[in-house]
Amino acid sequence: MKNLGRLLIGASLLFTPMMAGAHVGPHDEDGNDLPIPGQDPAGSNGPSFTYDVVDNVQPGGPDASFIGRPVGAVSVVFGDDSVQGPFNLPFPTRFYGEAVTQFWASSNGFIAFDSLTNAFCCSGRALPYASGPALAIFGYWTDWNPSSGWYATTGTRGDRVFIWTHTGREIGNQDNTMTWQVQLREGSSQIDLVYATSHQSTRAITVGVQNRMRDQATTYRYGRHSIAADTVVRFQPANQVPQFEILEGIAQGASV
Repeated sequence: MKNLGRLLIGASLLFTPMMAGAHVGPHDEDGNDLPIPGQDPAGSNGPSFTYDVVDNVQPGGPDASFIGRPVGAVSVVFGDDSVQGPFNLPFPTRFYGEAVTQFWASSNGFIAFDSLTNAFCCSGRALPYASGPALAIFGYWTDWNPSSGWYATTGTRGDRVFIWTHTGREIGNQDNTMTWQVQLREGSSQIDLVYATSHQSTRAITVGVQNRMRDQATTYRYGRHSIAADTVVRFQPANQVPQFEILEGIAQGASV
């Protein structure tokens, strides 16, 4: 009995720390919590989500090309400093980790996946911009008038591409018409911006993306810049918040 008691006490000492340290999430071999990829290390602001940006001049850059207007494309006409939408996306996609199904378009060179009533005149701003649009893709944000757009979907189910195309003339630079488009691919969180024409801005422009809280952003261009025809800019997720499940007592993570 004495030996049995010692065995039970030993077993208790052996297994109690393991049970006390059990948790859902990544951990090291000693049971200590490890940061969840994409999460604010302080944990106070919840998950973060960022994008990397690369263009077609850089090694390994995107090889997308401008897609011409297909049959069935829907035209969008803007007044000066105006917003149109919401318009339905042909398939759900994710932006900053959020599922989005609709978009709004501004005459001033961007789209947003959150309700938009302000066209945000009259030039681009440095990102993140706390007073700016939420969940936004800034294709070429500046002051455009006149401007117009169209949207369409190409491909077959499971391999579709959604296209938003914007054409405009910059205020004070009326001899320089510019056309660019956003391409979103079904089943992917990548965002491609494709520029059909070159442009030299006379005022600040912004090319980038911004999250819902307007405290995280990735910028490709800001200020007075030129963009060459056939430039392709890709924003791709740099990290994603994983989902966890318990498999044989160990938290297994997988990005979603």
